[in-house]
Amino acid sequence: MITTLLPPIFSRLLVDKTFGVCSRLNAHGLTVLDLGAGTGIVSRKFLESKSLKSLLWVDISPCDPKVFDHRLKFVTADAIKFLSDYSGPPFDLVLLIDFLEHLELSEVPTLLSLLSFHLHADSIVLIQVPNGDSPVSLRNFNNDSTHKTYFGSRLLSDTLTSSGFFPGQPIPVFDRPFASPILSIICGLFWVRFLYPFLSFLLFGFSLSNPNLFWSPNLAYVCRMS
Repeated sequence: MITTLLPPIFSRLLVDKTFGVCSRLNAHGLTVLDLGAGTGIVSRKFLESKSLKSLLWVDISPCDPKVFDHRLKFVTADAIKFLSDYSGPPFDLVLLIDFLEHLELSEVPTLLSLLSFHLHADSIVLIQVPNGDSPVSLRNFNNDSTHKTYFGSRLLSDTLTSSGFFPGQPIPVFDRPFASPILSIICGLFWVRFLYPFLSFLLFGFSLSNPNLFWSPNLAYVCRMS
């Protein structure tokens, strides 16, 4: 079940922010936890799948999800306290979307350690943060006074690894430039394949090893337990 969660179409050319990631996930029979869910704008897409087993939103602020589905539950709680108190079954998929940057750096290993107790061998954790490797992401980070930690790929990867996770490679995640998905894909392909490598060469005199990561406002990791 989980081994087919990320089909081959999943790629680094994500021009649709994390919505693009989630649209490629197969929710068949999954139990999903969305930590720092807010209004659940990302994870509510899973409710479109009739085979989704359950979806749990956790956020420190009360929220009226305006979604009526017997598979959806909402818990108002601090994420670390929730994970400390939780005694239910493990989750197949955990979303940490635009969430970790709201924690102090010292709190992140604690949260990840507690989270690991509620996963199984095939569980997947999907993380997105403002990209600390890119000047383009400064607006994403600075436009929210509740942001506390600015993660670059090295810092986040090291934090995940030291907490017992295998993070894989960082994935550049771009905002959707147009309302039309087709125009966004075309524009994204042009940026990724031509514009960003050219700008990297023009500004730095050489081609960066991963120019897409340098220019992307967000970065994502698809993690498993190591």
